[in-house]
Amino acid sequence: MQANATNRENRWFPEIDSIATAHRVARQGVIASLILAGVTTAFAIAATQNTLPSELLELDEVFNPLLFVDALIYGAIAWGIQRMSRIAAIAGLSIYLLSRVLLHLSGMPTNLFGMAIVTLISVAFINAIRSTFAYHRFQLQQASEKPSE
Repeated sequence: MQANATNRENRWFPEIDSIATAHRVARQGVIASLILAGVTTAFAIAATQNTLPSELLELDEVFNPLLFVDALIYGAIAWGIQRMSRIAAIAGLSIYLLSRVLLHLSGMPTNLFGMAIVTLISVAFINAIRSTFAYHRFQLQQASEKPSE
């Protein structure tokens, strides 16, 4: 029974015990950022072409061509996480959660599927934060273990 709980826990938050696993786990944040950049770009294009679904038309202050800026930000965050930037990983989670709060306050309807997506993306960014910090910790350990000549 205990082993199942541990395995389930590791699927959501895998152990980061080396530089290689830090890179692998950080990829979750990169993928989440790229997905967000793609979806945001699609909504920005739909807003410029006036082809938004009818239930989103009244939210024109949220869905507008300025979403291209958001897409660029998520693209930059993906690039930063790929380079193991702690700031990019923290910014990814912070900006994503802030955008979700703002969407909720603007009247955007939420459903169970949407909440599941928010959870998955948030976990991906949390893992990116964990892995970027672990990566830098491992880098420091390696530097201190090298003998000076």
